[in-house]
Formats: sequence, C-alpha cells, structure tokens
Amino acid sequence: MPPQPLSKVKPDASLHFDPGALRHFPEFAKLIGQQIATWGYIDSFFTRMASNFLESDFEVVAAMLGAIASSKGKTGAIQAAAKHALPKDGYQLFSAALKVIKPSRDRRNAFAHHLWARSDDLPDRMLLIDPSALAQHTAAWTAHLKLKPGELMQKMPRAYRDNAYVYRLTDVEESLEQAKDAFNLVGPLLMALDYDSPGSQSWRAELSKKPSIQQALQKASGKNGQ
Repeated sequence: MPPQPLSKVKPDASLHFDPGALRHFPEFAKLIGQQIATWGYIDSFFTRMASNFLESDFEVVAAMLGAIASSKGKTGAIQAAAKHALPKDGYQLFSAALKVIKPSRDRRNAFAHHLWARSDDLPDRMLLIDPSALAQHTAAWTAHLKLKPGELMQKMPRAYRDNAYVYRLTDVEESLEQAKDAFNLVGPLLMALDYDSPGSQSWRAELSKKPSIQQALQKASGKNGQ
C-alpha cells in the first residue's frame, strides 16, 4: 500500500513541522539521501544524452539545463532534443523509459522539495507535505485570527492533513529500490541511444526486452492508434 494521507491514518495526530525532523529518524535520512544521490547520477546520464542529441559539449548542455528551474522543464527540453535527433525507434524507446521511471522521479522530487514532519502519535513514521498545502492552511489560520469577536469562520481548511502523507520505513526502502531500478535502466539507455557506438543496437534490443519497457511501448502504441 502506498503512503496514505494523515487524515486517513490518524486524523487527530499531533504534527511537528521542523527543518531538523529527519535527525530524529536516522534510518529514514540515510535511505532518503541515497535515493536523492542515485537520482543525481541518473540526471547526469540524461545530461550526457542531451549533449549527444544536441552534438554539443557536456559543460554547455549542463549549464543550459541548470538554468531551467523545474524538473519538468528540464525533462521537456531533453525530450524535445531527443525527438529532433533520434530515429523513430530510438525516440520511442526514450519516451518509454521516461514513462517507466516517472514514479521514481516524482518521488525524488517530493523527497527533495516537500516538507518533512513528525508526529508524537506516530513515533515510527515520518510525514511529508506539499509546501503549498501548508501555506494554504497558514493563510486560513491568519484569516481566522483576524475575525472579530462573535464571528465564525464557516470552514477551516484541513488541506495540510489531507496532503500530509505518512511514510513507513518500508515505503522509503521501496522508493530507494525504485531509484536503483531507474538507474539500471537509464545507464544502458545512454549507451543504447548513442547510435555512433558499435554496441548501441544490442543495447536497444536488450532494453526492448524489458517487461516495463514493453508495457510502456504497447500503451504508447495503443494511444497513437486511437
């Protein structure tokens, strides 16, 4: 079962938002750090791919991608370069790989950019919340405190409890395994899409046999046939 919202696990649980929350959970911190580090290598593979697609120096492409703020924007730029540079079969393989690794990329982004919290009522678990949900709740409380005596706010948003997800250690372990799978897919993809390399054809054939890639290719084929 994936991580569940706090509103379903324990709606009345206490919450402590603390930049140092991870220090209370060293095992969580170690696994989260490993997952983010693994994705650092994956991103470097994609930068090298983009360098090949654009026939440009790695440093130039790295600087260009570094200037794009969002992960989605970086991925879109690399995908656009791939579409322009690759033959049809190569681009299909590239797009299938992006779909396969997307859940791991999304989880990495959440781990890196969302807010970690803890609860005394869930001592063996951590909570992760989208900053925008917490900002919405803070704004609601600010409005509530400005009410005049006798006035009643009709509905206090509880978005932060609906958007605070409860993570068990096993959830974080599974996330790290997902990242390792993504690493083991994207590394060979880099070699498979280097059409100037003598072994690229065998790498493409090998990747095309992977069940996850086959499933993504079949789904893309079905959509294109509609």
